[in-house]
Amino acid sequence: MKSMSARYAILLVALVFICFALACISYAISAPPVRALLTNVVPAGIVAGLVMLLANRGPLALAKNTMPMEARRNLLIAGRGLMGLGYILMISILILPSTDIMFNSILSWGLMLFATVLLAVALFGQIPFALSIPLSYKIGEVIQTLRSTGFSQNDGIANREMSKWTGKKRDGLKLGDTLVDAPLCTLAMDETSLEQVCNFDGITVLNFGSYTCPVHRRWINELLALFKNNQDARVQFATIYIAEAHPVDGWKIPGNFREDEEYTGDEDDFCIKQPTSMEERCVIAKRLVESKNFNWPVYLDTMKNTALHAYNSWPIRLYMIENGKVIYAGAQGPFGYKPDELEAALRKRLARM
Repeated sequence: MKSMSARYAILLVALVFICFALACISYAISAPPVRALLTNVVPAGIVAGLVMLLANRGPLALAKNTMPMEARRNLLIAGRGLMGLGYILMISILILPSTDIMFNSILSWGLMLFATVLLAVALFGQIPFALSIPLSYKIGEVIQTLRSTGFSQNDGIANREMSKWTGKKRDGLKLGDTLVDAPLCTLAMDETSLEQVCNFDGITVLNFGSYTCPVHRRWINELLALFKNNQDARVQFATIYIAEAHPVDGWKIPGNFREDEEYTGDEDDFCIKQPTSMEERCVIAKRLVESKNFNWPVYLDTMKNTALHAYNSWPIRLYMIENGKVIYAGAQGPFGYKPDELEAALRKRLARM
């Protein structure tokens, strides 16, 4: 699975889209009207119909599944863009015989519209999506994750797991909401609560996640840097260890750990199942702490997953709490999980204190 950074790979594809779109626009502007196409509306209509069918059966159909918001947004941009292209092509076929403007050929109209769709997908879909991916996350990992999803099926494993853990919701607590308490355990199996964890005269950064989430693991270096750069008496960090994102008995990602430094080459060493007891969850959480050198407190959500559901934090999510109020609410993970965004919010808040 060794491969280039997913961020760079997707940005490269976006750049290709943009260059191709600009080439289409350039040709459409410079090309004279292609009068022959005016008498060939049937093939043009078929093309428009196929584009609309592709949009309906492809990205728009996939976007109906429960999935991370960023992935859904990318699909909607592509699907709606293609659908709009099909509709306008159909309209242009009807009005072309009666117009004499510069772009009165199906070729010119089609190229311009196709270029618009490509630009929209690249600028408003792919580029923001790429920037939401950790730099160390490899394109091979993205491909393996996509292969494992079953997004093309209404009952695919990704859709089932997203529905199971999120209840098809994407909102957790919002900015300004009051902290919701939830029972927790320490790694020493002592009982505590989220309210007690956040009972601090300052800001508490809450990191929800699990060991089997590859995006969570890829952001860990940035989280550790964030912690190191904010050694401030007014700030504390805590990880709430929640249900596994990709256990082998759930939404399994083949080769999930192959890009990790601790990978031994033996898949059996990383055969992690969804815990059925607090003791099992504790073992996996300790494995995360040891393998990734976590140096701040880690607490365990209970097997009722109270914290997970209260904060809609599966598979990963970031929050900041101060005086019992949410002062930063990160978007739904995995791709709404943005340590750099959290750091900017933290620095802004500290500057006001």
